[in-house]
Order: sequence, then C-alpha cells, then structure tokens
Amino acid sequence: MVIVGVCVALTVVLSAVLVALASVTSLQPGGPAAWALAPGPEVGPGSLGCRDRAGETCFAVLFTSSVAGVRLAGLRFTVVGPPWNNPTGTGGTPVPLGTSASVTALGPTGELAGVWNWSQSAWVQGGSWEVPVDENVTLVLDAGLANAQLAGDYFFTIMATPNYGSVGAYLP
Repeated sequence: MVIVGVCVALTVVLSAVLVALASVTSLQPGGPAAWALAPGPEVGPGSLGCRDRAGETCFAVLFTSSVAGVRLAGLRFTVVGPPWNNPTGTGGTPVPLGTSASVTALGPTGELAGVWNWSQSAWVQGGSWEVPVDENVTLVLDAGLANAQLAGDYFFTIMATPNYGSVGAYLP
C-alpha cells in the first residue's frame, strides 16, 4: 500500500514537472535549442575576416539556426573568461578586446555576409542579411589584438531577435 502511494505521488510530481517544462518551451519558440555554435575552420592573418598583421588573433565558429527569419542585425557577441560567475547570463567575466575587434559573417559558400564592429556594438555591413535555415554560417572573430591569449575563454553569440538566447563556443 505504501509503495503504491509513493508511486502515485512520484507520477503526479513527474507529470507536473513535464507540464511546466512544456509551458516554458512554448513561451520561447525557437529558443536556444534552435541554434548552435561549433568550432570552425582555422583562420590566420590575411584570411577573410582576419586582418593581415603578424600575430593577429582570430577564431572561427560555425553558427547554425533552425529558425527562419533570423537576421544578422538580431545577433550580438561577447567573449567571456573566468571566473564563471558573471550575472550576465553568459557565464563569465567579459574579456576586453582591441578597438579594431570585429566579427565577420561568411555565408554557407564563403561569401561575405556582414561585419560586426566590436567597439561600436553594431553591424556596419550586412545587418539585414538573413541567416539560411539549417546551414552553417562562419563567424570569424578578429580580436583586434596581436598575440592575444584567449585560449580557455568562450565566444558567445547572443540572439536578441526574433527570440532571445545565447550559445557559446570554447576558444582553443
């Protein structure tokens, strides 16, 4: 009798949790599970999106969205490092980059899609470009610094519109 009561109680609690999770998910259609970042190809000085200066520090990540209607103008970026207790929701302390830092977005075939100016926190080119659904867009982070030590930090892409969320990629 006690075992049956415990099983019924657990079933009721589990059902309530599942209903709560379903309602949270429905509040954020196309939320963070709808896009992803993965390590991208190596980029070096002189590559598209990386200045041709000795020791220039650049990284590439692949951004994929399964949500239609995402434009570059809806994306923002940050680089964070330890300690991993920053209340910004991106998990760490913002890492300062050079005044010439940028993120260059390259379309699925390698074409230039847009350029984000780090110091202006704005797309200076291509903000209206729509991210293709389920195709990789390469984001090249140029730290604007020679020989920057960003290994172990995280590069976050923050989606402000049409949905809110963020995904991060570890910088090797």
